[in-house]
Amino acid sequence: MSPAVYVNGLPAPPAFTAKKITIDSDRVASTESNFPVLATTTDPDLRFTGSGGHAASSTGGDLYFTAADGTTVLNYEREYYSSTTGELVCLGED
Repeated sequence: MSPAVYVNGLPAPPAFTAKKITIDSDRVASTESNFPVLATTTDPDLRFTGSGGHAASSTGGDLYFTAADGTTVLNYEREYYSSTTGELVCLGED
């Protein structure tokens, strides 16, 4: 499974910015499912629109993760989000 983080950009849906997250299988000892993943990135597209990005919410409330199908929303916890830099730290489950 290759989850993705989506940003609800402007104009309203379905205009989304998607960022694919790939888990390197060489770093996983065996076939796993439902395991926690700490994902971190700093991406200018994830900045709040007032800072030149695509996130409509300055709190990151419009950022979410889906399965590879692009529609199945995955559970995650946003640990940190910077609306000015696009830095995002999340704990999710594959």
